[in-house]
Formats: sequence, structure tokens, C-alpha cells
Amino acid sequence: MILCAIFALATVSSAWALGPQVDYKGPIWEILMDDAGYSPQLWNYECERTLLSGEWAAAIHYRNIEEYTGGAYSMWLTDYFDGTCRPGPTNSNFVSTMSGADMYCGISSSAIANNEVAIVIDYFMDCENETPMGWCPPVPKYVMSRPQVLVQRYTIRNISPVVLYDVEFFQVLISNVADTEGDDLGVFDPNYYSSGTPPGPYDAFHIDITEWGNVGEPEECWEFINFGAQPQPLDICGVDVDECLAIIQKVENNALANIPACTRVGPTFIGGALKWCIGTMDQGQEVTIEVVLTMNYWECCNTPVPEIEFDAGSTWGCIKALYR
Repeated sequence: MILCAIFALATVSSAWALGPQVDYKGPIWEILMDDAGYSPQLWNYECERTLLSGEWAAAIHYRNIEEYTGGAYSMWLTDYFDGTCRPGPTNSNFVSTMSGADMYCGISSSAIANNEVAIVIDYFMDCENETPMGWCPPVPKYVMSRPQVLVQRYTIRNISPVVLYDVEFFQVLISNVADTEGDDLGVFDPNYYSSGTPPGPYDAFHIDITEWGNVGEPEECWEFINFGAQPQPLDICGVDVDECLAIIQKVENNALANIPACTRVGPTFIGGALKWCIGTMDQGQEVTIEVVLTMNYWECCNTPVPEIEFDAGSTWGCIKALYR
């Protein structure tokens, strides 16, 4: 496999960014991020294309937030979506209070706040470790990521003068992994897979949503993108994989379907979401939510390998070396 030359994502106008656009890089991929931890662009150097079509985004709910969201159950952290699913302003009233800085295989932080909550977002681009991306048994079980993982940690603090009730948090991934829009697939996989002995540093992040698709014909390149979370200490109380606009609307209306594990969805313009039920937050109380974001890419080779029938007759023999 030929690794393409590395170049920076073009920084476009700041229309979509809450705060400046910041570039977090590694040797395999890079992501543009705003101060709310939002991104519409994750650039894969190997396929020379973005794996996001918007949105890598988070949202929050607490009692009476509907007064500020136009009636929506949840408020997005970022103030603008720049993806192709539903571009335009969001219902956010957050402002940037600290901006991140460009980094390569390192750390950065940003922060946002409104009148009720302050959220600090810490980023760590790990360019040494890989992690299993859950894909559900029986075959294949999981796909290993490339050795580049973004750890994104949200620290949420109640800065209001009152107790906040019914606090919930959402993370959304809407991908662009198929060459043809609408040909992506996705799955929710909560199974634990060990990447080796000893276990890898991110094996515990096994509440997975994995999205994948084919780039090129015939089956020239498969791309995978995944985000995962740990099952504890906070309760993950909602999960869904669906068409991208449906996922956005379900987050805004608290309507995640809680689909059964290992239900593969698609082909469609795919999106996935997780929800954490935090509950009551006292004045000054903090809670932390951490997710990991990663990807892989596999180019079909000329070496004959046994084919695996998957998803209505698709042949996946070319990626045999990728799964375990």
C-alpha cells in the first residue's frame, strides 16, 4: 500500500467554526476541529479524501434547556454544521472561552460555556497505539484501527446558581466512507475485544459505533471510521445507527431507537449516536465523558484470498488481513 504525501487540510472560512479552526494531525489522518469539539473534515492521507461528511458533533440536555433551543430537547455544542446532511446554523448558545492550538501527535484543549454549563475539551492524538473497531461476530469480529487514535475528553461543569436536573450528553458521528453518497453501512457493537497481551490502552472503549463503505469500483478501497466509549463509570443509556438526518433529528428530539447490538444498518447516508445519562448536577459539580475516534483503510490486493460473503452478497475477501 502506498502512503500518499501528507499535506494540510485547507482552512476555509470560519463560518462553521465556534472559535478558530484548529488542525490536529498524525501520520495517517488529520482532523479540523472547532472549540466545541466539532468537525466536518477528517482527512485520510491514504485515500486522499475526507471520511466525514459532517458531523463529528456533541449535544447536551438539561431540564428547561428547551427555552433556549426553540423547543428542541438537546442543544448542540457547536453553532454551525458544515456537512452535507443538514448544513447551517444549529440551536447552540455556547460561546468559546478558550481556543485550541494546532498539534501533531500531541495534546490540545479548548473550552466553551453558556450561562449554565462550562465544558473543557481535551484532545490527545496518540500516534503509536491502535484499537479494535467493533464489527460484531461471528465473522468478522472487529477491524483493527491504524496506529493513530484521537482521545477526546469533555469535562462538563455546572456553573449555574442552581442544581441542574436530567443532564444528558450525546456524541454523533456522520461519515463519508463510501464513494457513492448513500452507500455507507453502520453497526453498534458493545462486545469487548482484546487487541493483544497485555490489552491495548483503548480496548476498554468497546461501546462502538463503526461505519464503513467502499471507495471505487470494483471494491478498490474500503474505509472504516469508528468511535468508542467505556461502559463505565457513566451510564450509556441510548444508542442508534440510522440515516444521517434521522440521527440529527433523533438527538434533537430525544428519540434514539436503542437498536439491538450487531444490527447492521444501510446502505444509506449513515450516522450513529451515543447518549449518556448523567442525571443531577449540583452547583460546581463536574463530570467527564471520554470518547476515542479512529479509522482504517484497506486497498484490495491482487493476491487471491478466500472471499467472505457479507451484507447481501458483497465480497470482502480483499480485506481478510484486516479483521481478526
